Amino acid sequence: LLILFPFFYLTSSILHLTSFLYSYPPGWSDDIVGGQVNTS
Repeated sequence: LLILFPFFYLTSSILHLTSFLYSYPPGWSDDIVGGQVNTS
């Protein structure tokens, strides 16, 4: 179980990250990226 824990944590974090990115509506992601580019 201790050996499988890092693998489970890694896969769950990757799945959470991808689902978090894909959950954004296209308009929101464009506004966030556009805002970062404009401010910098």
